[in-house]
Amino acid sequence: MLLLRFKNDIMFYLIQKNKSFQLVLIIGLLGVLGFQFFTSTEWITNAGSGLPYATSLHQLLVGYKLLSQSIVLALLIVQLILLSRFFMNSNFIESRTFLPAVWLLIFFVGGNFFLPLSPSFIINFLIVLLLLLHSDYSDSNIKNKVLLSGILIGVASLYDISALLLILYVIFSAVVNRYNKFRDIIIVFVGLLIPYIYLIAYHYFIGDLADLLDTYAQFRFSFPLFVSLRLSYWSIAAISIFVVSIIYIIIRLKLLFDNKLIVARKKLLSLNLLFISVLFMFFTTNVTFPQSFSYFLVPLSVFFSIYVESKRISVVREILITVITLAIIAIGWQL
Repeated sequence: MLLLRFKNDIMFYLIQKNKSFQLVLIIGLLGVLGFQFFTSTEWITNAGSGLPYATSLHQLLVGYKLLSQSIVLALLIVQLILLSRFFMNSNFIESRTFLPAVWLLIFFVGGNFFLPLSPSFIINFLIVLLLLLHSDYSDSNIKNKVLLSGILIGVASLYDISALLLILYVIFSAVVNRYNKFRDIIIVFVGLLIPYIYLIAYHYFIGDLADLLDTYAQFRFSFPLFVSLRLSYWSIAAISIFVVSIIYIIIRLKLLFDNKLIVARKKLLSLNLLFISVLFMFFTTNVTFPQSFSYFLVPLSVFFSIYVESKRISVVREILITVITLAIIAIGWQL
């Protein structure tokens, strides 16, 4: 028993309290991911949504392989930095930590979710940007941030139409945190329309607007999650474990934050609303499973970072986090 307690103390000290060790983990995981990325051809797999811009992005990146790989890794590093900045600014926990970046890399590397030619890469980057933009509603520039959120969602929807559902997060988050809710809702819809206005104008001037409209007219939701998905018993078990465990973690976090300031409770509620919006995306996207599951990874990395932070040692928490992480890895590999 004493040996078990000693081991837990070491693990918690290294992972939670020591930011230097977290940075070492991030560098190590980035190294593994970079090695896989540059030595494997699996990254050129197209798990696209069937939209014309998603197909064009795939063709562009495949045509300039080395440049594309370098840009993608640079964007991943930026994504990790922005996610860490959001978590620190939100003050979910007392200590300043890089745990969200660590967890996101663990999911990418362990679950084989890093597929940059899939819209999931763009959507995950967008989710991090939305979290950062809406981390502080006391900011005087919040209306500009709401407008920018609408524009970013509009751009992302060109690659996966289900990204439009992220507007639910922006709206619900405004309802929870703002007084001028109606104005913010109007602003985000204005921002959403801007990319489409530019898109229509561009294709009108180059003379292929009719072709673009025909492409969108032929677009259909294929619902691959329900129509073509065939899961093994192991995958079904992994998904079941994931669902039960994440519900438990969300409830535990809600109970934990009930004793905190209303600002902290609102931030957790906003995070839960993001998870619900991503859940709707998961059920409607044309991106194939398990890449569509990667839409959950950013909110999961934040949930995990909050849940594991504690001054008390809990063997149950350790076992739960280990089991759900293994379940996510199993889902990624479709075991």
